[in-house]
Amino acid sequence: MEPLLRRIWLGARIGLAFGVVYSAWVLLLLLVNGPGYFQAEGINLPLLIGAYLVAGVLAGSLVGMARPAVRNWFGAAIVGYLIALPVIHLIMMTDAATDPFSADALRVTAVTAALEGPAGGIIIWSIFRRKLK
Repeated sequence: MEPLLRRIWLGARIGLAFGVVYSAWVLLLLLVNGPGYFQAEGINLPLLIGAYLVAGVLAGSLVGMARPAVRNWFGAAIVGYLIALPVIHLIMMTDAATDPFSADALRVTAVTAALEGPAGGIIIWSIFRRKLK
């Protein structure tokens, strides 16, 4: 078993890489569609890019911390849900038209995390499961 800080550091770096990829995708959308694409949706572009970077580091760090719990698909599903909650909420906060702390926004966060988090956790676990043993 790797030491906790090493797992967290590795997870943060991998998460940052994911954040950079998502940010690059947003910048590509900006180049292709122009700034009106994001303005029409009420999305603050710099805030969205920042949220992707922060969410990547946060999610990666949490995965590194929780790595002992992801030895099987069930643990990966639970960890996926718990990590999806703050990540989805951070991204939701970039929408200027939404109060991120309203009851509706919190419900959307919980339901979206329940739909995406376990699936993502299981998919990532299935890809890396040999390395986790």
